[in-house]
Amino acid sequence: PPRSTLFPYTTLFRSWSTNERMKKSFAFSEDDQLEKIAFHVGSEFEIAALPDRLRRLQTRQKRLRTGEEHLPSDRIERRRAVSITELESYARCPFRYGIERLIDAKTPMEEMTSVSPLAIGQIVHEIMKELYEEQGLVGIPFAQVPKETLERMSILLDEKFEQKWQEIERAHLDVPLYERLLTKRLWRKRLQKWWEAERKCFWDNEKLADMAIMALEKPLRVVLSLRGGEQLVLTGKADRVDISDSAFVVYDYKTGNVNFHEEEIRAGLKIQLPLYAFALQEQLKDRQADGATYISLHDPEKRAGNGIWREEHVGKRSKYEVKQRAKKDDTLGTEAFLTKYELNERIEQLWIGMHADFSVTPLDCSPYCPYETICRVTKEQKEA
Repeated sequence: PPRSTLFPYTTLFRSWSTNERMKKSFAFSEDDQLEKIAFHVGSEFEIAALPDRLRRLQTRQKRLRTGEEHLPSDRIERRRAVSITELESYARCPFRYGIERLIDAKTPMEEMTSVSPLAIGQIVHEIMKELYEEQGLVGIPFAQVPKETLERMSILLDEKFEQKWQEIERAHLDVPLYERLLTKRLWRKRLQKWWEAERKCFWDNEKLADMAIMALEKPLRVVLSLRGGEQLVLTGKADRVDISDSAFVVYDYKTGNVNFHEEEIRAGLKIQLPLYAFALQEQLKDRQADGATYISLHDPEKRAGNGIWREEHVGKRSKYEVKQRAKKDDTLGTEAFLTKYELNERIEQLWIGMHADFSVTPLDCSPYCPYETICRVTKEQKEA
């Protein structure tokens, strides 16, 4: 710098930054010392004697970073009976399961802008069950149902839908009218499409002439022996079970799109159908499980990629109209199936975890999760 004529000394400039301050070997106060120690811990230096306050913060930071949420094993009494859907919910996301089932936290009240999918799912299942039971379609072979009954089902379905939709209207008065009208029109159309598919695949299908609906919303239970000698009772309810003299099929209706992959069985994400088939096989010992499948109301004729079938019932000659790319497994409904997919071990892991481990380790992270603002799920976990 140029010399000043008034002050004949060179002007000195010093740089100052947080990094420079943190590197100083002295501290002006206790808080300043803590801040400098924390800086070096964050820079991955090893500190010989970490203050208690920083040690506690470091432990909390690690828990937040890793997403670990554990409770002592004796804090929650282990239930000897759990529902299969509970196990699937826990497998999808232990953290969300803990918030909803353990803490019973309520999500913030938000302005309703659309009809609840849960409410729609409930009335759709009610409509199906009531319509089939009221028209006497349960327990009668498909070929013996009068054609007149099948012909009037479309009108009766529309009437039943109109009646049930009133419940939706009363519960969703805050939803804009045009949104309610559009949703109503959509689901009326989907239900009519569902019935057309049902009639085509079952009542008009000559290959299934001797088959009949055995039960709707049939309660089921499976007793598993755990490695410690304990027994665990799994409960569930199959939407529909069809039977013939020699076989049975399990159907589960879904209002959304649904697929079925082998890895989802092993992970515990899709164990409903296999366990329902296993439970029914124990009850219907003189019949074999021909298949177990989801039926989506988005595509009610689909019989591929959404279930498991015996190999003989897959392909062009399938009496169930199951496409060639469907999952095939002749051990469905047997102990061999559970062993093949290591379901006993996985279910025991989930059962133990749902009483102690509520970490942020989702296998199926919903983009519409109501707890997103308090969740520490990483981008890598979502992509995986």
